[in-house]
Amino acid sequence: MTKRKKPPRRQQRGPKATAKHQLGPVRFRDHTDSAAKILSNAKPEQLVEVTLPYLFASIQAGDAANVCVSSSLVLQRAYAMFGIRSELLPVSIGSAPMDRPITTASITTYGTDHPRWVGDQLHGHCVLHLPDSDRFVDVTADQFPDIAREGLGPIVGAGLHPGAAQTTGAMIAVQRGNRLIVYTPAAPMYQDLILNHPTVQANLPLAHSAGVKLASLALNAFRAPFVIERARATPHPRLHKLLDLVADAPMGSQEGTPETSSLWFEIPTADGTTTRRQLDELLPLP
Repeated sequence: MTKRKKPPRRQQRGPKATAKHQLGPVRFRDHTDSAAKILSNAKPEQLVEVTLPYLFASIQAGDAANVCVSSSLVLQRAYAMFGIRSELLPVSIGSAPMDRPITTASITTYGTDHPRWVGDQLHGHCVLHLPDSDRFVDVTADQFPDIAREGLGPIVGAGLHPGAAQTTGAMIAVQRGNRLIVYTPAAPMYQDLILNHPTVQANLPLAHSAGVKLASLALNAFRAPFVIERARATPHPRLHKLLDLVADAPMGSQEGTPETSSLWFEIPTADGTTTRRQLDELLPLP
């Protein structure tokens, strides 16, 4: 009796078989060591702009990282506390390994030139542009597995700005470990499409609160003995003013939910006692 051969196994169909790439677990990673190195070695003109995204990512370690809009808005509020202007910039990304010739087939793409909302989910990606230094910050770069595998955390680059979207083929390349990451800005109109969404508008107060807390933690680090001289040499007068206002006042905290947790500084008063002041109470935003 002849044994029948099993029919060949059918190729799996559906999203798992046909998707160009799979995001898998997308989590912030702990970059505390990188943040410490930046605090120890960054030049004054780099100190604030580069420290904040690494500090933010470390605080969020373990949380979902596919939250580019809300994360960028928190970072925007933190930068504002130090007088640094920033704006949301929608982008698409191409990522390719550098250990072999780069071809169309070797490029993994994320985001889109035409971002859109589906319910409260953004189909697209965005970064934060800092116009005064012409830097850009991708604080949620760890959400993309091939970038996260390099283990280098948020991406801080230069030369990517909204006006670049008006130039055909405008893009900025950043080397990230063994990968080349190419950012292409979307048309400026997509900035309003993202920011005017009801979900974004409803979360602005929470983004402000989280940004003030992030700035408070950063300020506490900037007044450390091995940092404060460079912090006072930064081109950010609001930071200098905050350092003067806080001086060596202890920082206090209350744990809780994002809505109820708080950070404050115990500021001395004329009668010899102290009063609790949050950073935006000490020096309100204009």
